[in-house]
Amino acid sequence: MKVLIFSFLALCFFWKTDKIELIQSYSQDWIAGVPDGNNGTNYMFSIKVLKSSEHLMFDELWIGDEKVPFRLFTDIHTTGNTSFAKNDTIFIRGQIIADNSFIGQDKKTNEPESSDATMPSPPFEYIGEALIVYSYRGRQKYLVVKDIEKKKSQIRP
Repeated sequence: MKVLIFSFLALCFFWKTDKIELIQSYSQDWIAGVPDGNNGTNYMFSIKVLKSSEHLMFDELWIGDEKVPFRLFTDIHTTGNTSFAKNDTIFIRGQIIADNSFIGQDKKTNEPESSDATMPSPPFEYIGEALIVYSYRGRQKYLVVKDIEKKKSQIRP
């Protein structure tokens, strides 16, 4: 009996089911520094990848109950590179414009998209500020972001 309990505990310890790990999350309000400019909020999530990109795909970003298109990149200063390996840090960036439009990434063309259509509901009711929906080997998984640090507002030139 002791061997069975020890085996179960060892299996639980070594068999980690998470494929990604949240390192940091923050939001930052911004305003355009020109007359009639727009304003909005950027959301940034730093994530450590615990599995390779071969079977890992990021599907959706939810901020509260709003589905927000996003950009995925491996260098915080460069977009477009979406291949990553185990133990890489990747960044997910979503942006909500004040008029409720969204700027993100069209997954088929890898080009920015803008949409003000009515958004559906999150896949389930979660307790937190954001939800990242991803797939590993075709199985849908979720990362609930409980708190998002709010950074000082930024005035853009």
